[in-house]
Amino acid sequence: MTIGACQHGYNFMSKILLIDDSLETQKTVSMLMSAETLVVASTLKEAELELKKAKFDLVLLDLSLPDGDGLEFLLKIKQEYAENQSVILLTANDEVSRKVLGFSLGVDDYITKPFNPAEFKARVQAKLERSRITAQASSEFVVDSLRFHIPSKRLFYSDKKQELAITVSSLEFRLLLFLAQNQDQIFSRDQLLDKVWGDASEITDRTVDTHVSALRGKIKKYGFTIESVYGEGYRFLSSKNTKRKAA
Repeated sequence: MTIGACQHGYNFMSKILLIDDSLETQKTVSMLMSAETLVVASTLKEAELELKKAKFDLVLLDLSLPDGDGLEFLLKIKQEYAENQSVILLTANDEVSRKVLGFSLGVDDYITKPFNPAEFKARVQAKLERSRITAQASSEFVVDSLRFHIPSKRLFYSDKKQELAITVSSLEFRLLLFLAQNQDQIFSRDQLLDKVWGDASEITDRTVDTHVSALRGKIKKYGFTIESVYGEGYRFLSSKNTKRKAA
């Protein structure tokens, strides 16, 4: 059951699964997490159905559920759904042995009920923000003023006033991203064919030259280049290195 969500200052809302049969806890968490998308499950069976339907940025898991033990379900989440799933245990059980076992199974935090609303909200939001930063870091690569958005394969140039999209093909994006992630390293045509094109045996060395030439024309005016190193191959030079080389 989705309780509610509304837009706020972040770029996107996080999706949280609350597994707790307490109506009071459901109401409190719903109020505190109104800026996120909150899905509530009162039993482990309901929670399993929700986990099969969608991915969650965070799971808030009670230890004592009507149909089972929360720690056993935590192990199931890690083994069957997502090993890296972020989980905060939310429970009235404050036994140290249970906390230790929970952390050994990979929980991110342990909040004991009854909890202070302000502290609860701060701890949950801190975890969500760390997850947002991690997700963004894994989906983007930035070198100087070039930003590669990896999921969409889009390339952007940013100056102090605006961000401009640079039109590149999917293959051009992969080629430039590989070179930029390994800037100043020289790669032969064969190495680039292997790393970027893979097992496409019909591709020739001239294909690499063609794509490099096209990319040079697209990034030159932004202060970047792909340098030809005689007898060795190509390497990406950022705007800083390009200026230094010219000097």
